[in-house]
Amino acid sequence: MQRKPPKTAPPPDPLEVALRLLAIRARSATEVRRALLRRGVPAAAVDETLASLSRRGYLDDAAFATAYARNRGVARRQGPRRVAADLGSRGVPREIAEAAVRGAFGPGEERRLAEAAAARKWAALARQPRAVALRRLAAHLSRQGFGPEVIAALLRERFGAGELPEPH
Repeated sequence: MQRKPPKTAPPPDPLEVALRLLAIRARSATEVRRALLRRGVPAAAVDETLASLSRRGYLDDAAFATAYARNRGVARRQGPRRVAADLGSRGVPREIAEAAVRGAFGPGEERRLAEAAAARKWAALARQPRAVALRRLAAHLSRQGFGPEVIAALLRERFGAGELPEPH
């Protein structure tokens, strides 16, 4: 009795895979590219699929970046530096990411979001000695993507941390 070679699954339809991915959540073109390549779709078919999705309006890095920046700023209270870095890691070109961040963080918006994030974190630091709490708050705000100027001003004005040095 002769053995049959194992059946190999046909390669996935790249358009179907991409549409399933986009139905779950919005994605950048680079994210879709990476996912298709991981699934074994040939590079030429990936390029063709991405071009088709762009023509149809399903894939638009500028729209994705704008929505992502607004969501992260408002819903997650993240600062512009963090949002821009996250967009970069998702493959959004720097110029598009910067424009989206500028659009999402209008004048005073970074400060307002930093105040909201600080108020929430400050409650968790209530039992810490004041100097430790201020240091941890500043580190938290920095990790959340707020600029050093905003952090220093916020700590001085809202928390009376007058001994803080000016940021460089």
